[in-house]
Amino acid sequence: MPDDHAGIVRRDPVAEAYPIITEVEKPEKEKGKYLYPVEYGQPRSMGIRPEKPSISATTDFSEMGLGQRIRATKDALERVHR
Repeated sequence: MPDDHAGIVRRDPVAEAYPIITEVEKPEKEKGKYLYPVEYGQPRSMGIRPEKPSISATTDFSEMGLGQRIRATKDALERVHR
């Protein structure tokens, strides 16, 4: 893909039916908070849902191959977003 592909806008029926929303305004109580605070070097208390652990807090990826990391990431996401 060329470097300037970010300027391309899809106009096909699927893209029109399912538009991608890139940014959403946070509610006031969530402003200044993170979905994944630990991954941004912040304490868990800075999270929108501090009672739920972040992905890196629940999984050790250091010794895994790519396939294992993908499966572990999916598993961790399921645990975090329950």
